[in-house]
Amino acid sequence: MQIQYEPLASIRLRHDYFQDGNCPVISLVPAVETERAMQKLGIRMVARDFGTELFYNVGSMPGGQLLQTEDLVQLSFILRSTDPLFHNYTLPEDEKSATDPRFFNNLETNGPAIDLPGNWRDGDLGLLTIYIGETESGETKILDNGVVTPGEYTIAFAVRSTRWRYHLIDSGNTGYTNFQLLDIETRQPIPPPANSPSTKQMPDGSTAVLLTTEIIPLRQRPGARFLLSMEMGGTERTTPTTINLPSADASHISRDDSPTPDTSGDPVFYSDMYVYL
Repeated sequence: MQIQYEPLASIRLRHDYFQDGNCPVISLVPAVETERAMQKLGIRMVARDFGTELFYNVGSMPGGQLLQTEDLVQLSFILRSTDPLFHNYTLPEDEKSATDPRFFNNLETNGPAIDLPGNWRDGDLGLLTIYIGETESGETKILDNGVVTPGEYTIAFAVRSTRWRYHLIDSGNTGYTNFQLLDIETRQPIPPPANSPSTKQMPDGSTAVLLTTEIIPLRQRPGARFLLSMEMGGTERTTPTTINLPSADASHISRDDSPTPDTSGDPVFYSDMYVYL
């Protein structure tokens, strides 16, 4: 009995939130019907750091029937996230339907409607369907007259950008003033947005000064970007004190109100960080 496997398809999962651009928090889970079909046709899947590879049996092992089949093969895989913060750092195609299932396939057209499989879970992200053979629309994918041309497919997720908002809380009543953001590399002042800084009343009764920055893409391991320059209050001018400011992560984001009907644009998302002076 000869057992030999050759590449059938590779699926790359990409996300700029992660340092290497791969998306390690998404798994491809075969639909129930797909798992049965893969066993019958001699197809195996192997997890890679970039996603998943599919292999097919070309030997004489029973069950390796892919090369002999004349029927169109349809393999569906659930995109399942292992990270509860995935939607925080991922930009959806439409904010109103951010949690709706997304459907992907390897066709040039949209393809036929696909029902969600029986092992679909609440919170799953989408469904990838790979067609092998000749489709009803006349497209030929991967397998043509017994010859396999391995497919290479990429699903890329866009990273969400947020406006960084620092809540400066003078917990010791030290009277700091003249707050200013500095670039951590050049140590030059960063022009503040319009109407900045402003103040906000905190739940404990204290007052926070708000400093906001430009919209910045979220990163899994964000580097330091900003310094805070401030001066002690009083009549005499003092040498500014400089401290490092934290960088935003995906665990704390909030959004402003949706645009009013007579305006355009998407709501702005904020990364809120609290700095106690």
